[in-house]
Amino acid sequence: MTEQSKKDTIWLDENEYSIVSSEVMKKYTNKSVKNGSVYTTDYYYILRNIKDGNFEVIGKIKIEGNEPFLNNLEGEF
Repeated sequence: MTEQSKKDTIWLDENEYSIVSSEVMKKYTNKSVKNGSVYTTDYYYILRNIKDGNFEVIGKIKIEGNEPFLNNLEGEF
């Protein structure tokens, strides 16, 4: 991972990472993709470098109050 990549990555606590990882595995089973996204109960996560269950979080947006924005954004990923 480059220094820029480290700087742009959002670090999640262990519990949150586990939840997001579970969603990634459901949505991107056996896939490698450059960019992607997943929803959890409260947040929408923008991801990159998804491969073999590993990923980097580059965006985290609270769902409540942002539904119209997220519906438009989902089409981009």
